[in-house]
Amino acid sequence: MLRDAAAKKEAQARKKAEKDALLAEEEKNTPGRARPKNAKTAEKKPSRGLDAALGALGLDDNKKLPELGASNIDDAFDVLADVESGGIKIDRHPERRAEALYKAYKEQRMAEMREEGLKLKLSQRIERIDREWKKHPDNPNSVNYNKPKLAYNATKEEIAEFQKAERERTEARLTVR
Repeated sequence: MLRDAAAKKEAQARKKAEKDALLAEEEKNTPGRARPKNAKTAEKKPSRGLDAALGALGLDDNKKLPELGASNIDDAFDVLADVESGGIKIDRHPERRAEALYKAYKEQRMAEMREEGLKLKLSQRIERIDREWKKHPDNPNSVNYNKPKLAYNATKEEIAEFQKAERERTEARLTVR
């Protein structure tokens, strides 16, 4: 029995050594992993540099870049958005979000009215908020809507033309004179 146990241990040790040698040789011959260790992790995208920003603006090396300046934080965001992305973001269905925007505006104005200490009934407050909302720039159904808006069924040419016009309008507003 002792001989059988010793023979088994010896066979296991030999198999383990062969397995380790094969694994080491395979790792040595393999240049690296073809895929990431965790398949769910995304591969890194190449970083976008100055060339990508110039391409987004539609400028070549020969053309002069417009000097854009920002006097406030919103203008700075507009400048960065113009440089980083190929086009501006167009809201095709702002009316779908109108109800949620109204609720948020209503809650905000109710809190402001409470802080102001206005002695109005709830129905009076709601009527006043409704009148303000009709003229508010965040209301998509208002004439004063302050974001770019395009019809949902616009063609690609109309979209490109609209984006070009918006970019020119933004550059005209932010160009340093």
